[in-house]
Amino acid sequence: MLILYLDEFGHAGAWDPSDPAHRHHPLFGLAGIVVECAKARDLDRGYLHLKRSYYRYEIERTWRGQGKREERFEPKQLSSRRDRRFAIGVLQLVRRLGGRLIVHGLAKRIGVRTHDERALYHSVMQGALRAFDAVIEASGAASGIVIADRRSETADTALLESAQSYLFSNQHRVGRVAETPLLVRSDWPHGVQAADTVGRVVASVHRYRTLGEPSHAAADREFGDWLDALSADIAGKLSSVYVRKPTRGLGPDGDCALRARGRWPS
Repeated sequence: MLILYLDEFGHAGAWDPSDPAHRHHPLFGLAGIVVECAKARDLDRGYLHLKRSYYRYEIERTWRGQGKREERFEPKQLSSRRDRRFAIGVLQLVRRLGGRLIVHGLAKRIGVRTHDERALYHSVMQGALRAFDAVIEASGAASGIVIADRRSETADTALLESAQSYLFSNQHRVGRVAETPLLVRSDWPHGVQAADTVGRVVASVHRYRTLGEPSHAAADREFGDWLDALSADIAGKLSSVYVRKPTRGLGPDGDCALRARGRWPS
């Protein structure tokens, strides 16, 4: 069995760079790490070791100030050289465990009035489930489960209803995903924390790759080859890691995958 740990990247709300209330981030999607169930403990311990190595003082300060255990400390930045080295360490850990990445996201159209945050999130989740099903099939595993970061109770209920309906009505497309996604607090499972780290990398790289923002070219040089190498090659032509431009409508058939630049390393 495979496990897909998922977390958001970017921002699900409307995007308008001229409006201070709606210029959080031009991208939104879900980024995830796929590992064999037998490797989940290694991912957990490996991620904890990386946190101890790179954020020892912050972990100690959080423990003294809040009584929060080191397992629950979450690195949340990609701004310093240390943050970027930590992110590379996470990608190296995924490779060492034989893991893969799944990313499903898009660049949002500019505008507030027609933006549907719920439809966006549900569509992105459906795309991630399809990609995961294809990765399960390609790996030869029998099934897989999804563990994702939760949000609010209202948003989570709507997401679970949508995902469950999609899984049951499209078993020919996602029949290997064994269960409706399990939603958890991100400060507990290290797999979800690691997916959050990957999401920050994806968000920066694709502000260059998808939107052409020159200020993020350095991120593509530093992390782009890692994303290509750790993506799964689905059906010999499509990558499991892609972020599309908003050229088509939302929904289960509104996706436009980019061809993979790289191949899974042997």
